[in-house]
Amino acid sequence: MLEIAPAVYVGPDKMSFELCSFIGLQDTLSGTLGRHYFNSCYIEGVVDFIWGFGQSVYQNCTINATAHVLAPGLTGFIAAQGRTSAQDESGYVFSGDEWLGLDKGTITYAEIACTGPGSDVSNRVKWMKDPPDRELQPLVDIQQFINQDGWLNQTTTTFF
Repeated sequence: MLEIAPAVYVGPDKMSFELCSFIGLQDTLSGTLGRHYFNSCYIEGVVDFIWGFGQSVYQNCTINATAHVLAPGLTGFIAAQGRTSAQDESGYVFSGDEWLGLDKGTITYAEIACTGPGSDVSNRVKWMKDPPDRELQPLVDIQQFINQDGWLNQTTTTFF
């Protein structure tokens, strides 16, 4: 029997990671509660490998979905965010990455200024949004989305 457990469990509020790698299969990175910031990290997994109920920003991160390596044609979903309503303040912001969602009512799926392989949006889901700047700004502005009280400005980067 194959046991699957999160490679990293991020539970507390106000956690930041920079230049870290997270590699697993399913549930690689679990951000259950609170605000989290990932900068220039590498995150790899097969299916639902970024999940939880947190409020997280993934800036300049490399997201590597490896489902196709296990079985050609296999589809692996990157994120499984537990947001339950449009009023829920939790969510994930990926700077330049794509993912697919199941509940269109609780997801805002938009790609803004993406480049590189896979950035052609012509074959994306039909419910993809093109929000005006006033709606997009609170999501892409780290200060408004996760750093309202300035906690991120006070973090120290520790390298192991």
